[in-house]
Amino acid sequence: MKEIIALILVILLVFLLVNNNTYILDAFNDKPKNKLVYEPDIWNKKYVQQTHNCYEYALNDLDQEDINDCQNNFKQCNVSSTNPYRSKPGHYRSQSNSEPKLTKKPKYKCKEYIYKTLADNPSIYKVKSIKSPCKKNYYKIALVTAPGRDYHYYRQDSNGYWSHKDGMTPATNKDADGKIITDPKDADRFYRATRNFSDFCGYFCVPENETKKTYHSHP
Repeated sequence: MKEIIALILVILLVFLLVNNNTYILDAFNDKPKNKLVYEPDIWNKKYVQQTHNCYEYALNDLDQEDINDCQNNFKQCNVSSTNPYRSKPGHYRSQSNSEPKLTKKPKYKCKEYIYKTLADNPSIYKVKSIKSPCKKNYYKIALVTAPGRDYHYYRQDSNGYWSHKDGMTPATNKDADGKIITDPKDADRFYRATRNFSDFCGYFCVPENETKKTYHSHP
C-alpha cells in the first residue's frame, strides 16, 4: 500500500514539474527576442521630445539633424501648430517617387495607413496576431487610427511590454488609463473625444536599425 501511495506521489510530482516547466517555457518563448530597450530618458530629452512623434518612435529612428535644428529654433518647434519636424507615414515614399496620392488629405483609416507604412518601408511586413513571431532581428509595432482625425503607433520592447510616444508628449509604456501596456489591442486608447483611437489596424514586424535602415520623412 505504501509503495502504491509513493508511486502516485511520484507521478503527481512529475506531472506538476512537467506542466510548470511547460508554462515557464511558453512564457519564455512569448517574450520577444529583440534588442529594443525601453529607454524613455532618451526620447524625453527636451529637443528629442519636441521633434519626434509616434512614427519615428515606432521605427526607433532618432533624427540628429532635426534635434540640432530644434535646438537652434526652439520657439518654432515648441508650438504644435508650427512644428515642422514630426514625420508622417507615406511622405518618404512620396518624396522619393513623386506620388502625390500619398500626401492627399488623409481620412485616417486603417487601409490608408497600412499602405503608407509599407510604402515608406517595404522591409516592414504585417503579421496576423500578437502571437505571430517576427524574423530574427525584427520587432513588433502596432497601428491604430482615430477615424477622420489621427493615427498612432505602438512598439514592443525587449521586456515584452509595449510603449509609445504621442506627438510632442513624453514616451511612455502606459495607456490612456495609466496602465502598463501588455497588448495595444486591449489597451485603453481613448484619450479624449477628438483622440479616440478606436480602430485597431494590426501588428507589423520592423527590422532593428542594425539589420536594415528604416525611413521616415516630414512635409
